Amino acid sequence: MLASPFPCARREFETTSPAVRLKAWNARILAAHGPAGREDAVPRLLTERRGRWRGALVPVGLGATDFVPTSGRGSAQPVECPSMRHCTAVLALVVAAAGPSRAQEEPAPRGPGLLICTPNAPGSRRAALPIMERLGGYLGRKLGRDVRPVYFNELGPATAWLEDQRPAFGILSLAVYLRWHTVHGARAIALSERSGRDRERYFLLVRKDHPAHGLDELGQGKPAVLWSSHLDDRRFAANVVFARKLRIGPSGRVRLKSTRQPLRALRRMKAGRPFEDEPVDGVVVDETTWSGLQKLRSFQGALRVLYASPALPTPPVVAFPGVGEEERDRLREALVSMPKDPEGARLLQTLQATGFRPVDEAALAEALAAYERGLPE
Repeated sequence: MLASPFPCARREFETTSPAVRLKAWNARILAAHGPAGREDAVPRLLTERRGRWRGALVPVGLGATDFVPTSGRGSAQPVECPSMRHCTAVLALVVAAAGPSRAQEEPAPRGPGLLICTPNAPGSRRAALPIMERLGGYLGRKLGRDVRPVYFNELGPATAWLEDQRPAFGILSLAVYLRWHTVHGARAIALSERSGRDRERYFLLVRKDHPAHGLDELGQGKPAVLWSSHLDDRRFAANVVFARKLRIGPSGRVRLKSTRQPLRALRRMKAGRPFEDEPVDGVVVDETTWSGLQKLRSFQGALRVLYASPALPTPPVVAFPGVGEEERDRLREALVSMPKDPEGARLLQTLQATGFRPVDEAALAEALAAYERGLPE
């Protein structure tokens, strides 16, 4: 039988402050029952009925009355508590000191979802459904379990779906991965390939006759307005893409504008016309887009690169907390082997990827360290 560590509970309640009582009660629980017994010591003490004190503490009202010691033979006699809120607060503190509940320690298992999130990318969740079903069927057969990929090109709905559906895995743009690494515990298990590489750069394109010849000359006189479909996250833009060489924002020399139509912004810039009632001083595109633009006759000789970012990791494949190592390894193996499988190779063409590779931990760690720094002053 659990012995009570509270031989003078009522006297302590009447003569000491709540903070002192809490510290003393917690110390006595630990002394009597040890750390392992602390979690269930309070509820057991409140219901114990044997011995001289008949459990020492009897809950009577949970706020309306005090916890009082029982007599040797009679039942507990409730005593009016000097303050209902005082009593409730003390009880809450004691229960909190006992530690988190087992329900809190055991979150719900992860679902079969595979969250694909690339903000401002073309298409929609509905339009992508056929290819998502094909990808899910392929990976499900490889892994021997249900896999349900879902595509988002907006961060808000993707975040809501993540929190509601608790997917096991995801394929995220680099910016979303860096944001979710800490907030949602995303951990990279593979990198996607573009044009056979797991690195890509971002290019700031300007008109060929633009007066600036470097970032330090950009925005002199009046702030420059740059458009992109990749730079919704100002920390990603300033710290990772521009490597802290630009001060971006209301007080800086550069303002960023987001668009799902970078090609239209480029055409407007080429013609010297505003886009969506804003000037277009430059457009930031990824490496794949810039390679394609150079093949278009309409853009040849019209644009030049003012700035190229460092080589950055391509979109990572991630696992969310609670996914076991064996599951992570099996998905990585299935993705990496796709180019060697005829069905997998056809899927990759539809996904506009050339394959997947194991993670380069050093490259991701470098990008994460840059992202987590404060914004440039």
